[in-house]
Amino acid sequence: CNDQINILCTGYAAYQTVEITVFDVFGKHLIHQTLATDGSTIDKSMDLRFLPSGLYLVEVRTAIGSEYKKIVKR
Repeated sequence: CNDQINILCTGYAAYQTVEITVFDVFGKHLIHQTLATDGSTIDKSMDLRFLPSGLYLVEVRTAIGSEYKKIVKR
């Protein structure tokens, strides 16, 4: 079952704002969460149970820039 994704990012400044967004292949925003780091690490699970099978893009954005990862939900 792949109804969750785990996001683990390190190297952030303490209490830095991090935005996590999940998009579908058409660029539609499906999930958006804003977090503040409580140290130098983000460790977040996101529930994808309500999304149909398919290809998605996860963006992790900070004041410094963004990083993107593709995920496939089966």
